[in-house]
Amino acid sequence: SGVFKGMDHQTIPTYIDAAAYSLTDKKTAREQLGISDDTITFSFVADYIENDRKGFRELKEAIESYPSPGFEILTVGRNAPVFASHIKHRHFGQLEKNELSIVYAASDAFIFPTKEEALGNVMLEAMACGTPVIGTPVGGLPDVIRDGFNGILTEGTSAEDIQKGIRRFIELKDTFNRKLIQANITDNF
Repeated sequence: SGVFKGMDHQTIPTYIDAAAYSLTDKKTAREQLGISDDTITFSFVADYIENDRKGFRELKEAIESYPSPGFEILTVGRNAPVFASHIKHRHFGQLEKNELSIVYAASDAFIFPTKEEALGNVMLEAMACGTPVIGTPVGGLPDVIRDGFNGILTEGTSAEDIQKGIRRFIELKDTFNRKLIQANITDNF
């Protein structure tokens, strides 16, 4: 950049704690959380769920307007959200890394509807657990999400865009390889 031109500088890489976030058997994780094998499950994690820049409002709208949602939403963070009564939802509050990794591993996909993000450690944590990510084209997400390989990149940040991403994921969910997703994150982060 023009500001740092001619000055010494270093890049500090983002990394994930491989001991805390690693590939866990999805069936085992679901058994620990009491989730049946045939339930499509999505997770959303944010320190403060209602932080507008994390995109929860758009995610909630996308989920509540989804025709006949046959899936369950797992949320982690401060402030338990309230969904319409037809939405199956569990809130876990704030969790330690080892507990959070079980939520990621039990999920079919992690939904990251952020409107403002440099990179997003939660995305990397989910992928380190082998979980594909449905993410918005914001900040560093397009640099990490390889559409169709380790997740789905939405067209934008609106509720409609997020809902389209969820639909597309459900159509492709059996094509994602959790071991390859995890290996890609381990090799690069």
